[in-house]
Amino acid sequence: MNKLRKLTKLVILLSLFLFLLQIWVANRLTIAGSIFTRLAVRKESLREENNFLETKIASASSLAQIAQLSRIEGFTKANFLYLENQIPVALGNSTTNVAR
Repeated sequence: MNKLRKLTKLVILLSLFLFLLQIWVANRLTIAGSIFTRLAVRKESLREENNFLETKIASASSLAQIAQLSRIEGFTKANFLYLENQIPVALGNSTTNVAR
């Protein structure tokens, strides 16, 4: 009988320990799940913000936007002057020496 009582106590204590362990593990999994959910929401939020910023950068660097901003800042279209008859000023084999 004495052995049966010890065995019964051992089984009850082991069952109680395993029950408490199960509650603790379930609690830890719940906490980990809520952290995971918050991280997933944050990840999605950052992904949306990243897409928005990529679109904003593409818009700001588009040629039309740059042209509009340059007009606002006072830039004008460049006027080019092309010479029809080029004068040989910087030729290495020139016979005239201006520096004399």
